[in-house]
Amino acid sequence: DRDTSGVLLLAKHLEALRRLTASFRERDMQKTYLALVAGHPFPHAGRMHSHLAKGMVRGGERMVVDAEDGKEAVTDFQVMQERRSDDFDWAMVALNPHSGRTHQLRVQLQGEGHPILGDAKYAGRDDLAVFKAMGGRGLMLHAWRLRFVHPVTGRAMELRSPLPEGWRKILTGAMNGRE
Repeated sequence: DRDTSGVLLLAKHLEALRRLTASFRERDMQKTYLALVAGHPFPHAGRMHSHLAKGMVRGGERMVVDAEDGKEAVTDFQVMQERRSDDFDWAMVALNPHSGRTHQLRVQLQGEGHPILGDAKYAGRDDLAVFKAMGGRGLMLHAWRLRFVHPVTGRAMELRSPLPEGWRKILTGAMNGRE
């Protein structure tokens, strides 16, 4: 998803690309995303199941929906932090997808009633408007950690990406000048 910040894995040669692609396809990669979501998910940890299908169109854009005829999508989640304020309640959630469906995390969280902040495609207008009014910008979905076996050396690897500046402002309450 091009709107997601964080870890980006690139292959330097064709054989490494083939092996990494196979590793993603066979679900050997352990991916952890962080998302800032509207509200407070309960329970604080669990598993989301859905069946995702492409094809719905809204404003000329392809959408993904949870549908009986869709492909199975499974994601484990854990609430890492919560913030309650007069303006807006939100939570930071760690997400471990077991499948790699298009917009999986975005659709599943929206379906649970906790859309990702800044998600112009799947979040409701009210949530998006409040987030923007608070000074928020962009999709608050971050590819935080990737664990895999190096395709050439066979060594276990872990890549992590620090949180973007906009996230740090939200987490410290510094949006719109609030400290």
